[in-house]
Amino acid sequence: MKRRIVLFCILLGILCAFGITACADAQITKDYVIVYPKGSSSTLKNACTKLQSFLKLNAKPVADDKQPADALEILIGDTNRQESALIDEKLGENDYRILLKDGKILLNGGCDTAIINAIAYLMRDSVVKSPDGAMMLSDDFEYHFDGADNREEYATNPDAFLCSWVLDFDTPEWLMNFEEKVASFNDPDGRMMGMLHRADWVHYPENSLESIISSIKMGVDCMELDLHVSKDGVPVLFHDDTLDRNTDWREKAGKNGLPTSANIEDWTYEELKQLRLKNWRGKVTEYQIATLEEAIIVCKGRIMFRLDKAYAWNWDRDVYPLIKKHQAWQVVMSMNYQYTGQITDIVDDIRADGGVDPVMLYYGFTADNCEKWQDRITDIKNRGYNPVVVIGDLTPRGSYTIEMYTKKTGDALEKLEKEARILLMAGENFGGIEDEITWDSVYEKGCNLMWIENGIRLQQYIVDCVNNDN
Repeated sequence: MKRRIVLFCILLGILCAFGITACADAQITKDYVIVYPKGSSSTLKNACTKLQSFLKLNAKPVADDKQPADALEILIGDTNRQESALIDEKLGENDYRILLKDGKILLNGGCDTAIINAIAYLMRDSVVKSPDGAMMLSDDFEYHFDGADNREEYATNPDAFLCSWVLDFDTPEWLMNFEEKVASFNDPDGRMMGMLHRADWVHYPENSLESIISSIKMGVDCMELDLHVSKDGVPVLFHDDTLDRNTDWREKAGKNGLPTSANIEDWTYEELKQLRLKNWRGKVTEYQIATLEEAIIVCKGRIMFRLDKAYAWNWDRDVYPLIKKHQAWQVVMSMNYQYTGQITDIVDDIRADGGVDPVMLYYGFTADNCEKWQDRITDIKNRGYNPVVVIGDLTPRGSYTIEMYTKKTGDALEKLEKEARILLMAGENFGGIEDEITWDSVYEKGCNLMWIENGIRLQQYIVDCVNNDN
């Protein structure tokens, strides 16, 4: 009798376990309605629309004052539904929460970007499809993301920074691999690669730490950054000689002991930290001027960059000591074309300090000296240096099109193909058209490094190219 009871209990336990497993997922039916707060931004509304499309819901997202409370709702942000209060803890600016409670899915964050990241997490990491194609979410699902409440955290941990474009591009893991980037750069006949002009200025202020981290999380291969030196000798990332265009300098100059001069070299770094950067629309943001050291810290092992404005800084004094300090040998690409005669000396210094060779060397080859290109490349390779990136300095400007460029330099490009990685300044700011047709045409000619402005568009192109090749 006891044996039967034991067997019965075991069987009951198995059945209960099976029952729990069978009920472990909550189905997201097509009848769910996405509800967002009245007065939400167009950005948040667009994100809700993308979520609706992903979940294949029947109804379009709707403001909370336009929709009676429904049993099947996905509540985005601080709606007027009482369930939204279940996420009632104080959220930092980059924090977000996702909660499944009594059939309702709740998402909230400290700002619109955080909420959008919550939506992206729900779509990419939480929702699963059953064998019959139904959308499922684990029963009593709950997720907390504690983001960076201040700049100091994401200045050392880029993962803590939330990007506003997260729903526009899902970065493949391989595109984040620094070793893959180095290997590709060192293959003159390798895949198409991209260089962002002044980092990701499309979404964040140019040359800012945030634009750099955004580039990293986008999987961009390298960036062009601009360097100046403050009055007290701190190398800072900034394009112009003056502060007018990119900061709120005019509102703060002469106040609280700040300088009245617009020249960046007249400000100490502590004074520059009190300014706030403007985005490309001229709107003042909460972001501040970044230092070269901050860039090296977040870029090490993640992305490479070249430095422009060589007249404003000195390699030995301002750049190399920071590379050596952080052992970031392959982060700053050697070297800017203004330093053509010193490149091999720089590599020799790195080798002498026990460092790893920089990823590539920059040479300012032009149409006038193209006959010497092949000899120079052969000489560099024979000396054991990394492959050369040739700067396509016949930049398309105005009516000077990409087609005219490739036609005029066709012979030289043909000789260089598979011998060196060829950079083309093909960004819209240089008169180029950033689209797949243009990239296909120059890729066929051997140009396999595009200097562009819109990172997401080129990154998607690169992913498509690699997927097609495979």
